[in-house]
Amino acid sequence: MMAHNTDPHREPEAPAAHASGSLQPDTPETAVPVMPAPESVHRWLDGEQIPPAELGTADAEKHVRFWAKVNQETERRHRVHTPRGLDAIIMEKLDAPVVKDD
Repeated sequence: MMAHNTDPHREPEAPAAHASGSLQPDTPETAVPVMPAPESVHRWLDGEQIPPAELGTADAEKHVRFWAKVNQETERRHRVHTPRGLDAIIMEKLDAPVVKDD
């Protein structure tokens, strides 16, 4: 049985990333679950402290892995910044606005 992070708001351990910095592609274990999540997973997502045994069932583990991956990707995207000067480059490439006289 895998160990679970019982805090849904804490970032899970990072999997290996590709050279481009993107996460690894979905596998059957991390793909979107097709069945509704068990009640214990809903309570875990709501921030309740759930005993690891309740999250250790095969169905619950799929949902926990999926949501941990969603949390990790969300945190990664929160850290993405636009390079300095990009806005100036974009504005420079735009055509000047056309102003019509009344």
